[in-house]
Amino acid sequence: MRESFLELPYNNRVTIFNAGCKVFANYSYKKASMSKAAVEAGISKSLLFYYFKNKKEYYLFIVNQVLNQQHKFITDTIINQKPYDLFSIIIDITKVKRVFYDKFNVYYKLLKRMFFESEAELQDDLKLIKKKQTLLYNELLNSIDVHKFKNKKEVSNCFKTLLYCGEGVLANHPIETDTDINAVIDEYTNIIYSLKLHYYCEE
Repeated sequence: MRESFLELPYNNRVTIFNAGCKVFANYSYKKASMSKAAVEAGISKSLLFYYFKNKKEYYLFIVNQVLNQQHKFITDTIINQKPYDLFSIIIDITKVKRVFYDKFNVYYKLLKRMFFESEAELQDDLKLIKKKQTLLYNELLNSIDVHKFKNKKEVSNCFKTLLYCGEGVLANHPIETDTDINAVIDEYTNIIYSLKLHYYCEE
């Protein structure tokens, strides 16, 4: 991203960002084009290349911005809850992410495409991005109240199981459909309570 982009008025930057989100959310990286993004933004392709040296730079800028917004959305909601009850905090994160995706539908489509993106030139950068996204969960893992667990050595496995189950439940309820958010949360909550009975000591 060139300095010239940062010097643009805020509304212009938002327009170019939103255009990129829409194009990369609706097309694979290979099929997405700077021409499509330029048309969506209402600017010339040459001007878009003036702000970003190539499609890869533009794409990575868009993805990182979306992930940063998601991270802030989550942490602003749960930051003051330490020490964390593992099961309660996973439910809270699921609710927050669902609200975020309902509010920014195009972000959900973009990130879902990102996780399945196979274009060779992106793989090293995407690995770094995905690794960065684990930092939030590593922070949570280090802040969990472990005293309720039957076996404290199982905390990490339990944590991973909850995350994988959460992603699976959301994947079975596409954001594009009119699925009742309460039904999704109830479904995942039932799974969480089942796991809680297995991992936690009896109260």
